[in-house]
Amino acid sequence: MSRPLIPLLFAFSLLTSLSAYLSANALEDQLFTVTKDSEVVFAANPDTFVSVGLQEYIAHPYRVLELSLTFRGDGNRLRIYALESLEVDEFGESPSHRAQAVQDRATAAGRQAVERGISTPVPDEVVKNYPHTTHAGTVEFLVPSLDNVRDAHDRLFREFRRNDSVRQALIEADIDLSF
Repeated sequence: MSRPLIPLLFAFSLLTSLSAYLSANALEDQLFTVTKDSEVVFAANPDTFVSVGLQEYIAHPYRVLELSLTFRGDGNRLRIYALESLEVDEFGESPSHRAQAVQDRATAAGRQAVERGISTPVPDEVVKNYPHTTHAGTVEFLVPSLDNVRDAHDRLFREFRRNDSVRQALIEADIDLSF
């Protein structure tokens, strides 16, 4: 190979790398993203957005607040949720008759722990009990407080109200899970 070609190949390599970098950033600017500690931890094409929901429910021994977004395709659901330990007076009868004996024992143990001044520890990471429960196609993030979930929901809906386009609202929502 002749020496004049080496600088040309080097310049071509730099231009190719720069082009790939700019394309990646341009693509990221067109996606709905969730970040944590400046890292993109979830990204979806906003054109595949289907629905959003916010629900609060009891899953003994916790109160759960969950923000759920659904997208068409694989990996089609995003769940952002928080857990809060229930107080003694919030423990009630379980609406489900399945595994009632196990739930009753867990509820009794939870009541005893709370009465002794020990609250149910809230996990700090998502726990999936495979194969008993699976959330195939679901990306989940557990955040520290119910307010963090409400803040993400409010941010999303502020953008929905501010933008004429759902697509643009999702792109601009930029949900950040760094707490």
